[in-house]
Amino acid sequence: MPRVAVVNEAFVRAHSADRPPLGRRLDDSLGESQEIVGVVGDVRLTSLDGDVRPTIYLPFAQLPVGALTFVMRTSLESPAALGRAVAAAVRDIDPAQPVTDIRPLDEVVARSLTRPRIASTALALFAAAALLLAAIGVYGVVAYGVSQRRAEFGIRLALGARPTDVVRLVLRQSLTMVAGGILAGTALAVPASATLRSLLYGVSPGDPLTMVLVALVLVVSGLGASYLPARRGTRVDPVSALRAE
Repeated sequence: MPRVAVVNEAFVRAHSADRPPLGRRLDDSLGESQEIVGVVGDVRLTSLDGDVRPTIYLPFAQLPVGALTFVMRTSLESPAALGRAVAAAVRDIDPAQPVTDIRPLDEVVARSLTRPRIASTALALFAAAALLLAAIGVYGVVAYGVSQRRAEFGIRLALGARPTDVVRLVLRQSLTMVAGGILAGTALAVPASATLRSLLYGVSPGDPLTMVLVALVLVVSGLGASYLPARRGTRVDPVSALRAE
């Protein structure tokens, strides 16, 4: 029987990019030679975020192994029913052959994502706490600044400024502060996010859309934290402020 092998696309890119792979022969460490007779798509063998590696598939007759894994597709509403039927069919062929670890593919995928999901949930909680602390910090800074500028706001209102003008002034200045923080944070986040590569699936560490969305959330949070102190600045009594001076 001729010895044959099937390789994946990653193998072709790595070892046979300059010539057609079909018909090539591969020599293993035992001195055996296999002819490549097919190319299949890449598969992540261990997890969704795992690397795709060059892979060689050999027929069972050429390389018998102690355990086999079968993947089956069914239209049944209950995959467990198919599992029982498959186990019964195997027992009919060989009663001594064990059939274990029958699981639906959804469960297999869910198990592979358990650790990344726990880590991403923890990071999301830390991020939410950091956002809350940042909003509280912005609120405190803006509120202190407004309290120190009561006389200024009183004079502006006495000279005909509208309350909305005072609110816009405070929000514009706080937005400048928030924008500076976003720029500094982005400069640090882009290189640091590479350490989170193992927790990302289908998203690059420097994904532009993610960066823009995060910046928008920070801007909205900063403006929301600044709005209440800004509104407080419009309630200054011009006469009282001038008398205090």
